[in-house]
Amino acid sequence: NRSGVPGLGLWVEERLVSLGIPKERLYVREASLDPTPTRMLTTPDYWQDANYYTSLFHIGKQQVIAIDQLVDVDAELELILGADAQNYLRPSLLRSYNVDYSGINYDTTTDQLQATTLANP
Repeated sequence: NRSGVPGLGLWVEERLVSLGIPKERLYVREASLDPTPTRMLTTPDYWQDANYYTSLFHIGKQQVIAIDQLVDVDAELELILGADAQNYLRPSLLRSYNVDYSGINYDTTTDQLQATTLANP
């Protein structure tokens, strides 16, 4: 989660689990704000597998030799939520796509998103 919205990565994780992705295959980490667009990093062997996520999030993908490992996880795909994630995860847009947006609050006065998770309301 490099979106600048604390908790947004966990919110996305919950939605992926609700789509049938096993929770044990997901790992969320928080990092500093990334001004570049949200994207999927993939190793060459998983290039085609990344298509599911890129179509789900309507994002691009980038091939890398390896995914940086911070924990004992063998990752071949990495979803990086960039600063633009705030723009397409607004409740009004999610509602138009019939997406469950519970846990996302949008403050119109500050033009900021706030994410809460089911486990951490």
